[in-house]
Amino acid sequence: MKRTPLQLIAPLLALAMALGLMLQVRTYAAQDDSAPFHARVRQLVDRIPVQIGHWSGTDGKIPAAAGKILKPNTQFCRHYRHDTTGRQVTMLLVHCRDSRDMTGHYPPVCYPGHGWLMIGEPQHRTMRLFDMDVPFAVYQFSRSDVSRTIQCIIYNFFVLPKGGLVTGMSDVVSASADYRTRPYGAAQVQVIFDAGTPEAERTEALGELLAPFGPVIDSLHVKDEGPKP
Repeated sequence: MKRTPLQLIAPLLALAMALGLMLQVRTYAAQDDSAPFHARVRQLVDRIPVQIGHWSGTDGKIPAAAGKILKPNTQFCRHYRHDTTGRQVTMLLVHCRDSRDMTGHYPPVCYPGHGWLMIGEPQHRTMRLFDMDVPFAVYQFSRSDVSRTIQCIIYNFFVLPKGGLVTGMSDVVSASADYRTRPYGAAQVQVIFDAGTPEAERTEALGELLAPFGPVIDSLHVKDEGPKP
């Protein structure tokens, strides 16, 4: 039985749509050359100074298990000590190659998994840094052993390729669903204080220690025309 022209329209349209989708995906794949982007991020992270004002840094290590899960493009862990007051602050930055690897990995999940107890609900703060308003989710954790109890306060935010700076994991999950920006990954920044550090000192330290991170934060944003050179 011969098909009429009208009967051929539906399969022809389906074939055209499939071809169009295939070409669109190939176009995005061709445009996705994220290797220079990732290399640039690594270069800028490597340039974060060991000495920041009166703060002297000592390199630390992010747990190997976390590295395997996050599959980082680059990771940064440094303990800074104030030359005068002796206060200590730990700075962490992890940038994943694929934003999906970041989903689910943030203080409310990771720290309890390593024996820490979260105290209360996270607080939210905003500071003016990098010529923008930077949001922080502020967590407090406690952990006890045989001889003592230690507490820490963590200031946390994420950097998304097109989503800017956020504190919610739901924003990271949403960003990971976009296959156009997914190859540019996502970053997480943590600033960790001893819980005994007064808030005014924490605020001052955040301004001083995060200032050199500005070029890194800027490089993590992907504009409509593509990543920064």
